[in-house]
Amino acid sequence: MKSFLSIALFLVSSVFYGQTTSWEAIYNVPQGRKGINGFTNLLKTDSNNAELYWRRGYEYYRTNQYRLAIEDFTKSISKDSTFNHSNVLADRGIAKEMLGMFNEAIVDFSQAIAYSFTQDTTIPQGIEKFYYGRGRTKFKLGDTLNGIKDLDSALKWWPQGYHIRKLRARLLASTGQYKEAMDDYNFLLYKWKGNGEFPMDKEYAIDFYWRARAKQELGDSSYLKDLEAAKKLKYKKDKLTYLWKY
Repeated sequence: MKSFLSIALFLVSSVFYGQTTSWEAIYNVPQGRKGINGFTNLLKTDSNNAELYWRRGYEYYRTNQYRLAIEDFTKSISKDSTFNHSNVLADRGIAKEMLGMFNEAIVDFSQAIAYSFTQDTTIPQGIEKFYYGRGRTKFKLGDTLNGIKDLDSALKWWPQGYHIRKLRARLLASTGQYKEAMDDYNFLLYKWKGNGEFPMDKEYAIDFYWRARAKQELGDSSYLKDLEAAKKLKYKKDKLTYLWKY
């Protein structure tokens, strides 16, 4: 599973930030635990390199070492608070979110949103991801209505955001906005993906369940088929559900 941390990893070249480590050296570092060792070795001779801390932080995140990831993202910011600033803040927010530090994560996502507007007010780079992260975290805190508002903002910037729209559909259904939820599900399955149905995969059990709820309330008898799919995929309403991190 990929999060939005990985999307920007190869978009920023170190040559623009006065760093001494070559782009080739950074690019050749492997992923995972070997990557942690690789970036640690590079930092021994380039200890002020904000990009190296950011990239090592991502490898810590990739290996579920979230506290170490947070430390490296914070070091990256302290070394150069302008280096890829919105993405580093949001990456730190995701790591905090994974540790259940929801309020702290929301602060990071909010700062990422604010900073991205200072860089480009027309199309702030990555802003849909930051709104999605904040909305998802607000939902985890139990603030569903404000979570939906953030997802609305995310989709304003990227209407094709599949997992953004899928989460919004679920939250809309859970708050009784059944028609709006079905509009999102239909967009996903007909206007965007075009195949007309979710795959029979446990990741989608929750989607079958909430679509069933929406269909039932709207008088669509095909909700029974969705409930059967949710049951077959072993969806449990009281179980912590899978949420795509982007």
